[in-house]
Amino acid sequence: TIVVTDSKGCTNSDTETVVDPGAITIDSVITTNPSCNLSCNGTIHVYAVGGTGALGYTLTKPVGAPVTNATGIFNSLCAGTYTVSAHDANCNVTATVVITDPPALSWSVATSTNISCAGSANGSISTTATGGTGIIEYSKDGATFFPSGNFSLLLAGTYTITAKDANGCTLTTSFTIVEPPVLTLSAPVVTNVTCAGANDGTITTVAGGGTPGYTYSIA
Repeated sequence: TIVVTDSKGCTNSDTETVVDPGAITIDSVITTNPSCNLSCNGTIHVYAVGGTGALGYTLTKPVGAPVTNATGIFNSLCAGTYTVSAHDANCNVTATVVITDPPALSWSVATSTNISCAGSANGSISTTATGGTGIIEYSKDGATFFPSGNFSLLLAGTYTITAKDANGCTLTTSFTIVEPPVLTLSAPVVTNVTCAGANDGTITTVAGGGTPGYTYSIA
């Protein structure tokens, strides 16, 4: 109420109302974390109400210049702590938002067994991955995936094993399965029995190739 008084004590008054604009309130903040460790595809969606006129939104990043838009939707975000603000022409309100990476995929088991004999197909690979999101599957050709990372009956060669989680994040490692040389026997040297009925004949031969540590027998 405004009152005016003149020098003779006469008065007059008027009543006016000063009104607050509606307070700006951040109604919701929806985040989507990156699908893979270090993939930088997280999102933040901010929705605010109140204020005067149209609202704008600003995202302050851990690194780099702030980004402002009218939608409150911010994409391609790496893991980190962000400040979001909703503002009209005069006022603003802020909130802190955290984007979190899922655990990185890593190998806890990654071993191989070479082929025992030349020409066999009994090599094997055993792998187990941890981290990532959800169930992890494994492939030795990058196309067909299985619940287990154990592969057997393998021929000699180089194999790339891929682990893939529920979000499609992948981890690879390579193994070379080798086979030993073909097991050989040198041309035998035979010494015949000296007399009928004697048991002094001999056969001499030398093994090569294969895996050293030979034993010999006759049948």
